[in-house]
Amino acid sequence: MSDRFENRAALAGKIEWEGGLMEALDYGIKTEDMPEGDTELIEAWSKLEAAYRAVEPLAEAVDKLLPEPGDADAGGE
Repeated sequence: MSDRFENRAALAGKIEWEGGLMEALDYGIKTEDMPEGDTELIEAWSKLEAAYRAVEPLAEAVDKLLPEPGDADAGGE
């Protein structure tokens, strides 16, 4: 993403289109994409984005440990 959203409604529409907040973050919506001057939303998104960046590698590590759905032979511990 590179263009700011015009308003909260435009952002909400994109979040819905992507499938939710986590998917929107994964897609690449960043704090600098928030509507200009919307300090409340900018602050909230900044915190969400930071938390997402912190948890993303942990989620990927867990995902690598799990078998593919339907893979009954995948053992593990």
